[in-house]
Formats: sequence, C-alpha cells, structure tokens
Amino acid sequence: MLFDGLKRLADNYMQIWNADSEGLLEIYAAEDLVVEYTHSRRIVGISAYQTFLRNTYQSFPDIKIEIGEIFPNKRQEQVTLLWKYSGTHQHNVLFGIPPEGKEISVNGMTLLQIKNKKVVWERGIIDNLSLLMQLHPSK
Repeated sequence: MLFDGLKRLADNYMQIWNADSEGLLEIYAAEDLVVEYTHSRRIVGISAYQTFLRNTYQSFPDIKIEIGEIFPNKRQEQVTLLWKYSGTHQHNVLFGIPPEGKEISVNGMTLLQIKNKKVVWERGIIDNLSLLMQLHPSK
C-alpha cells in the first residue's frame, strides 16, 4: 500500500472516535481487531470495541477527533497518528468525577497496524492526566 493510501485509510479509520461515526468501524477494521490503550484493558473484536466506543460517546456525546500529523511506514504497513479529541462531559462518572458539563481537549498518539487494507491492531497513549485535571471540579 502506498504512503498516501496508508495515510488516507488511517485518517478515515480514526474518525470512529467521532460521536457520529456509526458504521465506520465495520468498513475500516478487521473483524478480529485488537485495541490496546493505556487507560483500558485489551479489547478484541469489532463488537467489543463498538461497546467501548458507545460508552465514550455516552460520556461525551459531542466528541470530535482532530488528526494532527500522520506518519506512515509502508514497509511494515503501520501508521502513527498524533491527534486531539474534544467534547463535553455530559454523562457517566469518569475517574470518580460526575459529569458537570465541562469541555475537555485531550491529546494522544495511536499506532495502527494494517493488513489487507483493514486495521488489525490499534495501540495508543492518551493524556489521561490532562483529562483528569480538566474534569476535576473547580475549588
């Protein structure tokens, strides 16, 4: 797969983080997708990941991802992305903090492994300390 194709596929795939992204995961991910982030346990399969994403959308119904830089590695069919998501904490208790309608903006980095034009592995780091600080009630 060419650099531009890897970049386009990765950018399209990461749109799954947007609250209005229903159906994208099935288009861009392999059925046995493996997802690993610093803040959660390992997720295996599209169905399990859909559940995780729906919980995220419930907490942040207006969540939106903005892709910064995309670094493709054609030889290994991998792509590294720098991104930022933003939204409003409207539902669910997170890190022991109830929703107070606070707007947040969080940076992260994701590595995608691609095989046969589908994402088979997603691994990432999210700045959860920043998220926690933004959610924390003001004193």
